[in-house]
Order: sequence, then structure tokens, then C-alpha cells
Amino acid sequence: MPYDFETRSAAQASAIPSTQQTLHVGGYARLGDGGDAFYQRVNADPGHRGAFADASGGWWEIAGDEVNVASFGAVRNGDSPSPTSDTAAIQDAI
Repeated sequence: MPYDFETRSAAQASAIPSTQQTLHVGGYARLGDGGDAFYQRVNADPGHRGAFADASGGWWEIAGDEVNVASFGAVRNGDSPSPTSDTAAIQDAI
């Protein structure tokens, strides 16, 4: 059973026990923002933006073969009066 966090930054701020092998975040920047993802523990920094270190130094990367750009911080708000550029998040995802 994975640990469950509201956001990726909440998971980063937590010292997750080394016995825990999977975790889930409910959003990238806020719960329900479309950036929910499952992560798996890895032995070292995998060198890509789909990974992060938790507060105890454990490394995590997005699990699975398909990625969602919202899991990298894309906010998909092109219709708003001041849209955020998702270019960096999309590039990180590919």
C-alpha cells in the first residue's frame, strides 16, 4: 500500500521510511490539480525531472510508462486571462 500525500512538495518534505517502496501524490502543486501520480523508490538520483528526494534523502521517480504533463507542473490554463507557460513542464516530461 503506497503512502499518500496531497502534493509532490508534501512528499518531498516528509522523511519517508526506507522500507516504503511506493507513494502516491494527489496533485503536483495542490490536491486535485491533475498532477496526481504514483512514485517508486529508486537507489539514486535518476537524473530527470520526474524524480525527487524526500527529506531523509530517499529518491523517488514516477512509476509507469505513461506520464502526465501535469505531474511535472503543467497547469493547463491556456484559456485564463494570464496563462502560465507550460513549456518547461512539457519539456521535463519528454
